[in-house]
Amino acid sequence: MEEMYGRSDVPHGQGGLKGPVQLKLRAHGRGMHQRFARANGLMAAYCGHPRWSDKAWARTAEEHGLAKSLIHAFRARGASLLDSLQGDFCIAVINQHEPAGLIAIDRMGIHGLYYSILGHELHFGSRLARLFSSREVPQDVDPQALFNYVYFHVIPSPRTIYSDIHKLEPAQCLVWDHCEPRLKSYWTPSFAPPSGRGNTDHLALDVRDSIEQAVRRCDKGEHAGAFLSGGLDSSTVSGMLRRVRGAAVPTFSIGFQETGYDELPYARIAARHFGLTAHEHYVSVADIEHAVPLMASFFDEPFGNSSAIPAYICARFAREQGTRVLLAGDGGDELFAGNERYARQKLFELYAYAPPWFRTRILEPWLGNGRPPQTLWPLRKLQRYIEQAATALPARLEAHNLMHALSIDKVFDHGLLDEIDVTEPLRELDRRYHSVQANNALDRMLFLDWKITLADNDLRKVNAACAVAGVDVRYPMLDEEVVDVSTRIPAAEKLKRFKLRAFYKSAFQDFLPREIIGKPKHGFGLPFGQWLTASPRLRELIDDTLTDLKKRGLFAATFIEEVRQSHRDRHAAYFGTQLWVLFMLEQWWQHRSESETTEASLDGGNLTRAGQIGTP
Repeated sequence: MEEMYGRSDVPHGQGGLKGPVQLKLRAHGRGMHQRFARANGLMAAYCGHPRWSDKAWARTAEEHGLAKSLIHAFRARGASLLDSLQGDFCIAVINQHEPAGLIAIDRMGIHGLYYSILGHELHFGSRLARLFSSREVPQDVDPQALFNYVYFHVIPSPRTIYSDIHKLEPAQCLVWDHCEPRLKSYWTPSFAPPSGRGNTDHLALDVRDSIEQAVRRCDKGEHAGAFLSGGLDSSTVSGMLRRVRGAAVPTFSIGFQETGYDELPYARIAARHFGLTAHEHYVSVADIEHAVPLMASFFDEPFGNSSAIPAYICARFAREQGTRVLLAGDGGDELFAGNERYARQKLFELYAYAPPWFRTRILEPWLGNGRPPQTLWPLRKLQRYIEQAATALPARLEAHNLMHALSIDKVFDHGLLDEIDVTEPLRELDRRYHSVQANNALDRMLFLDWKITLADNDLRKVNAACAVAGVDVRYPMLDEEVVDVSTRIPAAEKLKRFKLRAFYKSAFQDFLPREIIGKPKHGFGLPFGQWLTASPRLRELIDDTLTDLKKRGLFAATFIEEVRQSHRDRHAAYFGTQLWVLFMLEQWWQHRSESETTEASLDGGNLTRAGQIGTP
């Protein structure tokens, strides 16, 4: 696993540099020394797999290393170098002699970067622990971030769990020179479909070719394997990997004994179809009992996506079989309209075609007076439809959020409520939703999900799972060429009528097995709620952890027990998810206290046996 961290002066009043500039990189494996460079008074470092679209800088990278090419590019173009930088990365370029520099992450937010500006100093790092090693960055927990976590099950950027620390958003950089430090979005997509059917037909070939080339770039010299769930994306990536390599490809799949969660039959179909070397592992309760505390201790912030556990088990299984690089299929649903909510929202959008006077003067008052819907089931369904349809996007996407179903004052302690803004999550969704050039709701929802579903959630999950397992992960579906092609597909073709991923399925109908083309949508989930009822050891861990959480005074007195009771009596899967979110919050808090002691001992010692490069 790679980690980058550093400190630089930033413009703040008068005067020159206040202290020593630092830029350090922790890296394991081949080529670690190529990831740091120093020349002409500048230092540069990177994590991930950046590459240049500019041919001159690509030649410089081949001759002198990519880190040194970053220095040349920064001196020539400043932050505009990001227009020509592709791939997945976080980068830093710092001037050693004056307050000037740049930190940035890739377009899709595959890599994350934390930062804190304290007076005239900028501290940054790919892991929070590295920011705290200086003992200068405050660690005050942000009450608003706690609320946002319970709302989203993650803490979306730019916030972090700490008040004085922020995260870069996808395609964002922080640049400083002789002016105040400033954030900049260096790329925003333009959803601009071509005109004419012939152009649309040509796009199908472009999609296939772009994914094939992305897989080729991810596999270059790495002998990678692939996650294989049996879904559209993992099957596409695995099949393309087999094609570009022209030889056997190891794939890794996990299964569950619980009904409704096991997708191994589809993974086997893909493996037979493409001639893959398939490896399978059935997840047991013992696997979960081992993995839960391990993963909980890794996350820098509270993280409530329980599918991090099976992702880790699958990555660990691959590592045990000797595979150190895995290709993942994440991103296809968010590029090509594969999530159920897209079709559901399209149904609600039809309501807008009713005449405004009919909606506001007749239909809504009639159904909102509480009389007909109380007795007639069809009218109750119509009432619920209108209640949601009358809510504008993107707020409508959160109609089933537990924080809207419950009274907030019955969830949180009143002291905490006095410190938070309960409207912030919807404002942030609205900001992102309306910040892209698109003329339809579907493309705006996709763009919103590139951040909320991918960068803030799924990519953090898979990155963490693979890091703990000791595996490097690549995301060919999020390659720039694939993303750019997806923005040229008309929304009506991506989601044809109410058929999810219609264009994509048509483009790959002679490549993928028909069973996978026609399979129902299935998430990569964890039957946590069911296992909680079956594993006394896991249940004891959850109960003890939630008891500790109650003592912190964050939640209303009865809230946690009501969730536990609903899990037992009402819906094990749904309320199991809520229990997991609360459990991971307390687990983070406990490991945070432990890490403060551990970090103090690391701070005076050798940070890694594999190597550390940079300047003290």
